Amino acid sequence: MQRQFYILSTALLLLFACSREEGAEPGQSGETAVRFTAMADVQTTKATTTSLLSNNAKVTVYAWMKSDLSTSAPTPPAHSNNYTVSNKDGKGSLAPVGSAMKVQTGVVYFFYALSTNSDKEAVPALNGDYTTESLVNGVDYLMAVAKNSNNGYTFQTTNNSDVPLTFSHLATRVVLTVQPADPDGYTSADALSVGIASIDGAGSYIDLSASAIHWVASDAGPVTGGIPLDRLEGGQRDDAQKESGQQKFTVSFILLPVSSPAQGIPVQLDFTGLKFEDAATGAAKSYTAQLKGSGGNSLVLEGGKTYNFDVRISRYSASFSAPEVISWEEVETDVDNMQEEATP
Repeated sequence: MQRQFYILSTALLLLFACSREEGAEPGQSGETAVRFTAMADVQTTKATTTSLLSNNAKVTVYAWMKSDLSTSAPTPPAHSNNYTVSNKDGKGSLAPVGSAMKVQTGVVYFFYALSTNSDKEAVPALNGDYTTESLVNGVDYLMAVAKNSNNGYTFQTTNNSDVPLTFSHLATRVVLTVQPADPDGYTSADALSVGIASIDGAGSYIDLSASAIHWVASDAGPVTGGIPLDRLEGGQRDDAQKESGQQKFTVSFILLPVSSPAQGIPVQLDFTGLKFEDAATGAAKSYTAQLKGSGGNSLVLEGGKTYNFDVRISRYSASFSAPEVISWEEVETDVDNMQEEATP
């Protein structure tokens, strides 16, 4: 009987040891809540600083027990949780939607987070182990990776520091600055509405292992970006903001990254109250064009970049400059929060 009891006890001990989460250290079997801070990368010509995400923006955080997700045998995240951004006193933190994320103590974790930088747009769900569902234009997709110099984060039951999440833009931003040509430019305009065609988002996804937006490869080879759609009706339209005291308008759009050998993005500029030197009254007038990106005659819009186009309007044409390409956060004027000039 003593021998039988010894064998049974050993089996129970082995079963208990195998049931514990992989990576746990002896004596560390509890759970603890994890807290996160949130900020966005700001690349400047002199240094790297930080800025805040939009208040109440939606965020989803995933926790894996390995840093390299792109392996031959990927695994789903060990934990995930939804949050909203809470900004206070110049600092951003993540407030859990419901309960906080709890992880096992003594286990190494690596964190990946996605956000739409919006309180309305839902974060795309995972479609597999570490890739998302298809994406759409007009959404500021952000991603953060917290690996702690690839050492990961190990938590105890007390005195745990907040995990810093620094988000980077994955989509691309197009900024149009519209003003009179010289010579033969307009003398005044009451308002400007701009439409831009979308990028075909079919098959697009965020690859968390690569921190980038990708497209599914085709028979012709890897797809580096969706093709621009021809129809303006399915794209985005926004009213441009008029700079105070000037005849200059600015408007911006968020698009999926794209690479196309020849095709440009259709845009249309619709003016109201447009006047030229010999015109007694203003009139409605539209201009259409194909927007080209950087790369000669091809269209290339990279994720995390801003493409600034200078648009000059003459009586019969609209001319577009080659884009100035900078990091998303380097835009000198916050074109999305400019005060529109009141028209008397």
